[in-house]
This record gives sequence, structure tokens and C-alpha cells, in this order.
Amino acid sequence: MDLLAIFIFCLIVMLFWRRRKDAERAQYLIKQKCQQLDLQLLDVNFKREKPQKMAGYWRWCRFYQFEFSSTGDSRYQGQLIMAGSQYKFELPVYRVADDLFEG
Repeated sequence: MDLLAIFIFCLIVMLFWRRRKDAERAQYLIKQKCQQLDLQLLDVNFKREKPQKMAGYWRWCRFYQFEFSSTGDSRYQGQLIMAGSQYKFELPVYRVADDLFEG
């Protein structure tokens, strides 16, 4: 009985550790994407987990929702879908700052 309790405890710790690691990686990927597109990152939240077809295979996916601004006065919501080492971004159409085209 003690061995079963230790096993269950270790499993819970391992799952918690994995979720934490995935959340840190999601934060890094979202931050990197926003810098690449010259967007201001406002907020990142874990949304849900569910099985989904990704790259032709059914995978257990984690969904992270994030908010960003492109002009400083607008707010948009994007999504990062992660499945293991694979990920994809879903971004809405957003307004580009007008000062990029002046001059």
C-alpha cells in the first residue's frame, strides 16, 4: 500500500512539473512571436486541454490564449496550440500602426 501511495504521489508531481514546463515554454513562444511581429504582449492565460488532430495525428493539445496590441490602443486575442514539441499560432487580423507607412 505504501508503494502505491508513493507511485501516485510521484505521478502527480511529474504531471504538475510537466504542466509548469509547458506553461513556461508557451510564455516564451508567445513572447517571441509578439516580438517578431512587433506586437505588445498584454496577457497570457491557459485556456484548456483536449485531444485534437494536429499534423495528421490525434494529439493531446494544450490551448493558451493571449492578448496583444498592435497600435497601443487596440486589444486582440490570439491562441497558441501546443502538442508536445509541435505548436501553431492562431492570430486574428489586426490593425498595423499607421506610422510605419508615413514618410
